[in-house]
Amino acid sequence: MSALLIANGHVVDPAGKVDGIADVLVENGVIARVGKNLKPKSAQVVNAKGKLVTPGLVDLHVHLREPGREDKETIETGLRAALAGGITSVVSMPNTTPETDNQTVVEFQLSKARKLGLARLFVAGRITKGGQRIAEMWELKNTGAVAVTDDGHDVDDACLLLHSLEWAKTFDIPLITHAEIASLSHGGVMHEGKVSQLLGLQGQSANTEVLAIQKSIALAEEVGARLHIAHVTTARGVDEIRRAQKRGVRVTAEVTPQHVSLTHEECLGWNTSAKMHPPLREEEDVRAMHDALRDGTLTAIATDHAPHLVSEKLLPFQIAPVGTVGLETSFAVVNTYLIRKKVLPLKLAIERMTSGPASALGLPAGTLRPGAAADISIFDPDIRWIVDPWTFQSKGRNSVFAGKTLYGKATDVFVGGVPKLRDGVVL
Repeated sequence: MSALLIANGHVVDPAGKVDGIADVLVENGVIARVGKNLKPKSAQVVNAKGKLVTPGLVDLHVHLREPGREDKETIETGLRAALAGGITSVVSMPNTTPETDNQTVVEFQLSKARKLGLARLFVAGRITKGGQRIAEMWELKNTGAVAVTDDGHDVDDACLLLHSLEWAKTFDIPLITHAEIASLSHGGVMHEGKVSQLLGLQGQSANTEVLAIQKSIALAEEVGARLHIAHVTTARGVDEIRRAQKRGVRVTAEVTPQHVSLTHEECLGWNTSAKMHPPLREEEDVRAMHDALRDGTLTAIATDHAPHLVSEKLLPFQIAPVGTVGLETSFAVVNTYLIRKKVLPLKLAIERMTSGPASALGLPAGTLRPGAAADISIFDPDIRWIVDPWTFQSKGRNSVFAGKTLYGKATDVFVGGVPKLRDGVVL
């Protein structure tokens, strides 16, 4: 493999403590050097002047739907969508058909991703089999699962969750919890507040998340397990996490781009693209997410990419499925709503999309340090575009950002030093 030199870009690698104009030299698929005025004897040169060069983004929360719902998304279309968004590593959620609760499904997903040679796929296995008994965690980890989760549902049975955390600690595998008390949220189709009242829709109280976070933290603290809380949305929820972290609980947490940028007012007009789970909340919750990203309570921004059929999202709000796609808009949303508005400094925002999520699950990704795999994304942060889901690589057209103006797009992406996106086109 010939050497690659990415020259003259604004390189931001929080893990490597780099933030400035520099060159990145790649040799044999790994980072060789990062510095100014690098002059290798022979290398393919990519001029990144005026662009942002980062570690390939890492997304901890993606629904690829395969196996079972290939009409909504496939591993191939999902990983192509990731590359289009500058994401080189994704963690797939296990709510497939059959569910990812056994060795066979994990092997199938990893094998298919390897053969495709697109973005890197990491797999999360199920905590339980049908919410009734603990899945074979050692088998899942030994096959390649990097975490366990019942995402889409919480483990309601506290005793079952406690024993699951004990096994997760034994096998040293992170447990990701979907924080929701189902008996409280049952029937709720959006956030409980003035908008739900105006639309005449049953809402979900913030307590559904807050109480679930309290439960998960209390049990993880007792056991000493590694706990990661998915898609946090409430101000009181991040307060609980912040207090636990100060006590030394091994808990990390993520937030989605939509929950740091939009509120429940997006649901006005019965907009099913804004129907998601957990729901969009209120402005004070959005501001609390900003504070938590700044102070490190939330260390990861993850999309919760959830593709659905167009026909499903045309159903009445009460019965339309929950979720929005996000792989191809993630960076642009963060750039538009957080970086350009100076809610987060550039370096910190990139950290929350690279080394932060990688560290949460212990993934070998998210840095440009010498010796690391050369997973590199190049962005033009000033490109102005209007979101049109019909142009997506993803099969999903259900974007809550459809029609909105965003800034920033990936122009080039390398995985292991191999070009996968060139001039905005997936190769």
